[in-house]
Amino acid sequence: MGLLKKIFKFYEPPVCGGRTEEYIKGLHDDIEITDIISFSFERQGDYTFKVSEEDGMYHVESSGMSRFGRDGTEFVLDYMTDGKLVEKLREVCIKYELSKDNGHTIHVAGLPPCGGETIDVRFKSGDRIYRSSNQGSMVPKDAFHEIFDAFRNDAKNHNYDFTTDKSMINYDDADYVYLQGTWTGTHFGKHVYVEFIGENVTIMIDGKTTDKCKWQVVDGRVIPDNGEKYPKFNGMSCMTKYMANGLTAHFYENKSSSTASLMRVKE
Repeated sequence: MGLLKKIFKFYEPPVCGGRTEEYIKGLHDDIEITDIISFSFERQGDYTFKVSEEDGMYHVESSGMSRFGRDGTEFVLDYMTDGKLVEKLREVCIKYELSKDNGHTIHVAGLPPCGGETIDVRFKSGDRIYRSSNQGSMVPKDAFHEIFDAFRNDAKNHNYDFTTDKSMINYDDADYVYLQGTWTGTHFGKHVYVEFIGENVTIMIDGKTTDKCKWQVVDGRVIPDNGEKYPKFNGMSCMTKYMANGLTAHFYENKSSSTASLMRVKE
């Protein structure tokens, strides 16, 4: 028992909710913001933006959730660009004085990996900006928006975008052939019936027809093809492919959400 007590005393895991706050030695606010060698910004569970000098060009890596927030999917971009992106990021560093509070790190034990931010910028002068927190934001809101826009605009200049359909990863989304036929399920006791015939879909909830229209797949979501900016069905919001043989019906109403599993009816 004495040995076990010593072992457990030696290993004392962080107390859940315990907060550690410190400053990294050698980093200070008064730095020389020259040309950028590398720039990295991460918003945990949301976006990661990286660019670094490489062979006279700049290597860009961007990833994050799609614009429609599909569960478990994200856009992933990896390409080379010129110096316009890092020059814009240098302007953001100066404009929002991102070197203020330099070296500040915050870690709260027990938090899930989402909501925190880390920024890490290295300059040719040898100076560095580094701030990190797993609890909240480390850059001003407007600065984040300009960082986001800088990376997205650069991506669009290379015929990419922050959407899964423009990503370098191919997602196994529902397509014309997969959807054809009849699908059924239950949503809070109500029978859900969906039938795809060619480019048309019929949706019935508890025997009542709620939708009879054309459909389309956008960023993995099956939605009405009615020309609206944010289209959704009347009987549900949208549908997405689930695994290799199912569909998920999504219901969004009054900021609440729920789903129903739909299975194909065999002919």
